Amino acid sequence: MKKTLLLILAAAASAGASAQFKTPALYDETAIQRITPDGRYMFSEVYGTVKIFDRVEGTEKEFAASEDMVIYYSLGLGNCVTSDGGILLASTNYATPDASYLQNGEWHTLNVPDSEKSNLANGITPDGSRICGSIGLNEMTFDAVIMMVPAYWDRNADGTYGECKLLPHPDKDLYGETPQYVTAVSIADDGKTIVGQMVFSSGAMTIPVVYKQDDKGEWSYSLPTKDLFNPEGLEPVENPGDGPMPPSYEDYMTEEELAALDAAEKAYFNNEIPDYPDFQDFMTDEEKAAYAAALEAYQTVYDEWQVKWDAYDTYTTEVNSASPNFVFNNCMLSTDGKSIVSTLEALDPNADPWSWFATMINTPCSVNIETGELVKVDTELSLLSSAVANDGIILAHNGQQSVPMEGYVIKNGEITTLQEYLNTISPDYGAWITKNMSHEVVVAYDEETWEEIFAECTFTGIPAATPDLSVIAVWNNCPWDFSINAQSAVFEATPLAGISSVNAAVKNIKVVANGVVSVPDGFTALQVYNLNGQCVKFVSEPSGMVKLNVAPGAYIVKATRADGSASIVKLAAN
Repeated sequence: MKKTLLLILAAAASAGASAQFKTPALYDETAIQRITPDGRYMFSEVYGTVKIFDRVEGTEKEFAASEDMVIYYSLGLGNCVTSDGGILLASTNYATPDASYLQNGEWHTLNVPDSEKSNLANGITPDGSRICGSIGLNEMTFDAVIMMVPAYWDRNADGTYGECKLLPHPDKDLYGETPQYVTAVSIADDGKTIVGQMVFSSGAMTIPVVYKQDDKGEWSYSLPTKDLFNPEGLEPVENPGDGPMPPSYEDYMTEEELAALDAAEKAYFNNEIPDYPDFQDFMTDEEKAAYAAALEAYQTVYDEWQVKWDAYDTYTTEVNSASPNFVFNNCMLSTDGKSIVSTLEALDPNADPWSWFATMINTPCSVNIETGELVKVDTELSLLSSAVANDGIILAHNGQQSVPMEGYVIKNGEITTLQEYLNTISPDYGAWITKNMSHEVVVAYDEETWEEIFAECTFTGIPAATPDLSVIAVWNNCPWDFSINAQSAVFEATPLAGISSVNAAVKNIKVVANGVVSVPDGFTALQVYNLNGQCVKFVSEPSGMVKLNVAPGAYIVKATRADGSASIVKLAAN
């Protein structure tokens, strides 16, 4: 009888442990950034080379960049793969990105208005019926024109994709200027909601845009954070436009004088004369006077313009600082399609004001598409959102240039490191990370000698995951080994059901009275075994106080979670 009891306990414990921990895998020269919802296919992009992993077949397919970088693959910016992994959106060109997709091992280019411009395919519905992306209208320029606009493509009956259809979009930013970009990044499962961003004329502000298709097939757009712009209600200041151009001395010189000046410049560069020539030495007194008068008039107009520009610059700087500003191309849809998940960015108020490079503070956030409500994660860390899971869970990281790169899990506003989260599922994961993802790297330099200072750091990288977090992948840029461009780690870790937060301890069943057990939320079944190993009672979806109503005797009670792990107690009934 005692032997039977031990076998029951051993079998149950073994089942729980095997369900909780599976040895993770490391992949060199790999940066896994997308995973299909079922966890079967994983997609990596490293310096123009895309790899596709089939975890069921155990195969790997590679599309490598050419040495001259004419062929250069890059993944779409949004949800760029169908649920079955059959269609992948990417670009195949570095210099001029194209809107392309991979299907059945072949690359195809979508129809675009101008293939000479940069075009991007970013998001695709799970069934592949609709694609969204951004279409190039103009080359990179400082002129007041929109360089990219949002678009979509529908799949034809023969499986090809039809003509590019532009989405309605704002042609003015919230300052009344022409925006630089208006994009489409991610698409909802039904294809009727698309989210993207608008980059203001200055390039200093980025806000989300939502495109919706109604039951009649008509599209409209909205700016959900529009009401959060200029929260102090500062009085608008008119943009004075470009400043006046100064006069050119060439307009006040004859062709002969210009030729003589040109000859003198050539003589200087040939070391034939010691000093660089002054153009005024080749002008008549009348020409000098006319040029000086024009320069004085210009200076007067310029000074007037500068006053107006300073006022406008002060106004926009204050408004930009007070308004929510989003990281460019960081734009995902929540799994329920109701919110945009993104990252806010703001200048670090504690940064060195004399630094050449602005230091930014990043904060993960979500925006309700219908109400515009902005929810920011309360954290002193600077984190970037990288993926979205079920139940509003956000995966984030501390930046690609950080040492070490670290992944985080955010649920209900609570933040934990990825290592802590995986350790909650099974301590074996935490131990594996410490053993396999900790490296000695340079973390600083001695201020006097500039000698390298080393430290042991744990790299948990930039995370991606399936919506249920059953498969989590992270990638790092490997500062511990410069012979490797990137490395990914893949965790097959079925999450615990019913936990209130990622920091919560696992709650087990408890005996609270004779024949009564307390069952926390998260268990899907409860089984009662007698000491002969026979199941004498089964309860589906147990919760709260469960009275077993069994005959007097000793029993083993096993409660099972959805992931197969179990909680076991001994119980006596009188």
